[in-house]
Amino acid sequence: MYKKEEMLREAVHDHYQCNGKYACEERAYCRFCEGENIAHDCDEDCFADEFSEGFLYGWDACLKHLGEIPCNEAMDEITNHITDNRSENPNSSKKEEDNEKKMVQPIDEGEIIELDTIIEYRNGQVYIKKMNTNEMPATLTFNLIEALNNTIVEYYKGKQ
Repeated sequence: MYKKEEMLREAVHDHYQCNGKYACEERAYCRFCEGENIAHDCDEDCFADEFSEGFLYGWDACLKHLGEIPCNEAMDEITNHITDNRSENPNSSKKEEDNEKKMVQPIDEGEIIELDTIIEYRNGQVYIKKMNTNEMPATLTFNLIEALNNTIVEYYKGKQ
């Protein structure tokens, strides 16, 4: 499943408690759970469809913003957001911490780190055009991007 859709589904579940304390009786039919119907088809009082539109609009606006600013500023914003959310909600980083533990466990053949990124160097700055880190821990992502940024800037400054 595409990451944005997976995150949308998780956000709807967290907000509406579809599978939790207020479990919805229409989960088998709803597109945010197991079915393909819009939320209003299942329960006309459910506003998960509207919530999802806001989530997707916010997601796209955030990525557009991060893509338009220099790489180091984007990484600072992401890091600050994660740090701020950890202090407000100590359980919010549990999934990320579990992923970090998985990443540092050695495997006989070594760790494979996939970084699908398109970056652009212009006017002395490195810009992220596209980035998919497949749930890579934020600290590792930040360090890799920072190292790439420094290397690219040094390389092009040396060519001038």
